[in-house]
Amino acid sequence: MALAKALARKTQTPRAKLADILTLRRDIVEKYNYDGQAELLGKIRFSDGRVFRRDDKSTASNLQISDFGDLLVSKINFHQGATGINDYGRLLASLDYLVYQVNTELAVPRYVFHVVRSPQFLAEIETNRPGGIKGRSQPDFIEQLSIPLPDPETQSALVAAIERQHAIITGAELVTGNVRHLLGQKPMQGFLGAGRAIDQPQSRAQAPLPAHDPAIP
Repeated sequence: MALAKALARKTQTPRAKLADILTLRRDIVEKYNYDGQAELLGKIRFSDGRVFRRDDKSTASNLQISDFGDLLVSKINFHQGATGINDYGRLLASLDYLVYQVNTELAVPRYVFHVVRSPQFLAEIETNRPGGIKGRSQPDFIEQLSIPLPDPETQSALVAAIERQHAIITGAELVTGNVRHLLGQKPMQGFLGAGRAIDQPQSRAQAPLPAHDPAIP
């Protein structure tokens, strides 16, 4: 598990504080100026960091702007893996989220995404998580955390390996589910083409990310 090893080798892999990699955005849209037409961030799923948009576009509070490639962090559930990448484009998020731009000269956004959602990283921050209202993670807590930061080429290679492994796992789960359905009581329609039950995206741009860092050869 290459990512796990990088997280463990604190003295061998160069590290950087998130404050050196991320820039907090504070582009506020006051509720009185919101036209009710923009796409709104609904939630970030814990299991895989997938970003969902809201069907209801109304709001009773101020919002903030996020653009394609931004790192989205739930203040309430950061410690549970509720961090995602904006793969949609312009989104408005409530102030329960933090919106970060990633310095792409130093870090690959999806690499940062995988690291801060990895079991090792989450276990580390859980022991140091601040209290307060619902244990919300504020920028001063998040930004002082450090992560291993190899060169961008190595980061990209790690991301490719992680997502390749995730694709294999997802494909195997789909086949297994289809076989179980086939062996069930009801006839299956379309066999491998059936079933969006695992909530597959329609395009690569909206593809959900791995729920954790899988084993990498």
